[in-house]
Amino acid sequence: MSLGQIAQKSMLVNLSDAIAMNAKPRYALIGVVLPKQFSHAELTALASGFEAVAKRYGVEIIGGDTTAGEKVMISITIVSTLQGKALERKNAKVGDLVAYTGNLGHSYKGLTRLLRGGSLSKKARFITPTLNANFVYKSAKYLSAGMDISDGLSKDLSRLLKESGNVGLHVKKKLPKRLLCSGEEYEMLF
Repeated sequence: MSLGQIAQKSMLVNLSDAIAMNAKPRYALIGVVLPKQFSHAELTALASGFEAVAKRYGVEIIGGDTTAGEKVMISITIVSTLQGKALERKNAKVGDLVAYTGNLGHSYKGLTRLLRGGSLSKKARFITPTLNANFVYKSAKYLSAGMDISDGLSKDLSRLLKESGNVGLHVKKKLPKRLLCSGEEYEMLF
């Protein structure tokens, strides 16, 4: 991934956490650690990636910190306002239907292609996830619990069930591994 793509994805994954809780991201604080040999062009590419996503989601970058180090490291804090009730992981209850948005597996497929030496389109989900903000904002009042799918459906579903007091799950359809284990999807689980 290019530096611009890395910056964009780092912003998107942090915005996704806020959106998944039914919050509108407003401000971002960005901390970066950069190698001393980092060029002006590299810094511009990184900054442009942050700014592009911030603009797309109406987020104002209000500050942060830059330090020197061995490797590029990025830390982003998002300040948000709730759009009604908070959608938390801990409120699933017996009788709830569990569902998710979108089609899972694209990120797993993209990562597999990259690990085998292939390349991806800059619009591939693994590089540029699409966030379902409108879905969350319109449906949150009807949902008991929710979160984004960042570590794979299987892992994130187990977290949601555990945080809801170890609520169980009756599965009606067996899902393939590529769907269960595809992380970095940033679809909504609810």
